[in-house]
Amino acid sequence: MARQPYRERREQETVWKALHQISHSPFSKEIEGARLPGKFSPPNYVMYDSKTDPIGHISHFRQSMALHLRNDALMCRMFPSSLGPMSLRWFNRLQHSSIHSWDELAEAFVSRFITNSRKPKEFDSMMSMRMKDSESLKNYSSRYWEVYNEIQQYVRVEEDRARTRVTSAQNRPPRKIANMEPKKTELPPRNPTRFPRPRELGRVYTVFNIPIYQILAAIKNEPFFIWPTPLGGDPSKRDPNKYCSYHREKSHMTKRCYSLKQHLEELAKAGHLRRYIGGDQRQRYHEGPTAVHNAKPAARVIEMIHTSRPKGQSFDRLRSDLKKAQHLREVFQVAEGSVVSKKPRTDFPNNEQLIFFSDEDLRDVQTPHDDPLVVKLRIGDSDVKRVLINQGSCSEIMYPDLFHGLGLKQTDLQPYDAPLIGFSGESIRPMGQITMTVHTGPISLDTEFLVVDVPSPYTAIMGRRWLHKLKAVPSSLHQNIRFPTDFGIMEIKGDQVASKQCVMAAIKQNPPENSNETYEPGEELETVMFSSDLEKYFKIGRDLNPDDRTKLVNFLTSNVDVFAWDPYEVPGVDPDYIQHRLNVDPHSKPVQQKSRRSAPVHAEAVQKEVERLLQAGAIRELHYPTWLSNTVVVKKKNGKWRVCVDFTNLNQACPKDPFPLPKIDQLVDATAGHERMSFLDAFQGYHQIALSPEDREKTAFITPLGIYCYKVMPFGLKNAGTTYQRMVTRMFKDQIGKTMEIYIDDMVVKSKLSQNHLEDLTKTFRNIEIA
Repeated sequence: MARQPYRERREQETVWKALHQISHSPFSKEIEGARLPGKFSPPNYVMYDSKTDPIGHISHFRQSMALHLRNDALMCRMFPSSLGPMSLRWFNRLQHSSIHSWDELAEAFVSRFITNSRKPKEFDSMMSMRMKDSESLKNYSSRYWEVYNEIQQYVRVEEDRARTRVTSAQNRPPRKIANMEPKKTELPPRNPTRFPRPRELGRVYTVFNIPIYQILAAIKNEPFFIWPTPLGGDPSKRDPNKYCSYHREKSHMTKRCYSLKQHLEELAKAGHLRRYIGGDQRQRYHEGPTAVHNAKPAARVIEMIHTSRPKGQSFDRLRSDLKKAQHLREVFQVAEGSVVSKKPRTDFPNNEQLIFFSDEDLRDVQTPHDDPLVVKLRIGDSDVKRVLINQGSCSEIMYPDLFHGLGLKQTDLQPYDAPLIGFSGESIRPMGQITMTVHTGPISLDTEFLVVDVPSPYTAIMGRRWLHKLKAVPSSLHQNIRFPTDFGIMEIKGDQVASKQCVMAAIKQNPPENSNETYEPGEELETVMFSSDLEKYFKIGRDLNPDDRTKLVNFLTSNVDVFAWDPYEVPGVDPDYIQHRLNVDPHSKPVQQKSRRSAPVHAEAVQKEVERLLQAGAIRELHYPTWLSNTVVVKKKNGKWRVCVDFTNLNQACPKDPFPLPKIDQLVDATAGHERMSFLDAFQGYHQIALSPEDREKTAFITPLGIYCYKVMPFGLKNAGTTYQRMVTRMFKDQIGKTMEIYIDDMVVKSKLSQNHLEDLTKTFRNIEIA
């Protein structure tokens, strides 16, 4: 059997997807069909480079179009002309017919590039300024006053405020201690994590050698520093004359901020603030009798351990991503960590609870990204951060940091004998098993964790069992988990900032010892030649014993007629067995794409491909087509050219084939525990299936040599993959799930016992020959 290599198919899919994106307008029919002014002359726009403030660009564009602000269609049609390459790619990816007005387009643009918006300077920016070694006093002075002019007007020098407050306090008569204790009916209860609180009586604090607001200015960009969540309550009731640089809101002074003191205390204990501690390191405050608190103590917060940065990511790139994520958190007021909240939704019929995600859910997510979904969960009585949601894991895993952080002991574990198998084949034997209660909103589930004694960047991994019990739907793209409850759909948001901070801290504390380290596959392969042609060979495992090796080589050599190394050796599948049908919508109007210009080197590549397909009998010449597509030439990584056909218009007229494709993760799980496996790769598999005679002329494509159409199913047609899957499912129906697993043209023959493997291969080859 023949196939087109997977890498080539992926490259073709990328090209077709890009062509599909730019061939559709994001504007509505009303905007596309509107008549533009006949004498309109486009002005010279300021081009947006995707690095500056998007609101500033909108302002520039509106000024350039000042005479046409009431013409929505003209504003929308002209706006793409002011976009640079990167922002134009964003525009081309907008959903078809999703923009109905200028306001919608401007809102979508600002939302996408909001991370480039310019934040007003704060007072601590001046405190952290230093004169550079090679900088002149004049330049430093200019830079200083530039920062000063950008500071918000309500920010004042804190020492001046302090002196004013001390003076007013001296003129105020002293109060009695008894009057200083508030009555329970005088003040509403406060959220201890969202409001600055008075100092705890008898609490021990670290004494720093500089004011805490200066420490804040110096460490705010460090990976271990965490910004607080926004203040709650009514903003109108806050003191407008006081500003906290930690909360970045008007309410109280930085030096009086309890939350900042708590955070600095934690950092000091962790060893991050040694340079700001000198002499006597602790000071005890005694401002009154020790208070007795009957309230329930706050849950412990368990952090995580760190690992080195992912391969291929530089420290500067990670720092840039972290700043963008932090900025996004501030702009959209995303809470630190994960919060279980109710998802607003419309009412659905029959009391259904539909879980779905949309582009609106990407509003507070830094995109593009490849971040895993990391959340905070309540496990037992502790809030546990850095919990990885992994749909590829069939078990819930607990790592040593969490095990000890929860105060658990070895005696709490139940025995567990089965090993865990990693993706590279290594096995790990768990320390044991323990059942803990995981709380998510109103739902509490008793969950069995396997405790493993290995380092990990996460405190725990929640796998499919927990997700299925919760009936949860996770989305790493949207950084969100949603699950149904009796109170409606609830969600847990992921924390991108926490993930990036973890990686950056690991780079500083644990730099990689050898950046050139590589990892080899678990089993080495050897090449077995069976003819003088160097292109014809098999690959078998080196770990086979001599007897099994001899039997396998003899078997493959005796069945060499099943294999193909050249397209002319492929006989194809009998059309009576299966054919590919396009099933074009009869109401669709045929589209003939206009011929595109091509470079001479591209035309030469197309000519060679046409000659190759003619010799293979895969195409034929055509004179009067109804449908007509262009060829697309893409350069491969090896320097050669790949010739594709742009079937975008034809695919739009074809309905989707509902035949199901297998789930890859289930296929992987199904191969576990088998002693021997053989991998078969179909060679140019799609060209083995005949195209229905009445559909052949619809695949016509234009070339420098003329117009041709396919006689076989080409790659790129809609539903080609499902047609191939239908064929192999029919061909190996007696083996699938038992001795074979198949995903389109990639096949695995598996055997529970190694001595039965040749028998399973024989049955597979006989089924191929029958087809």
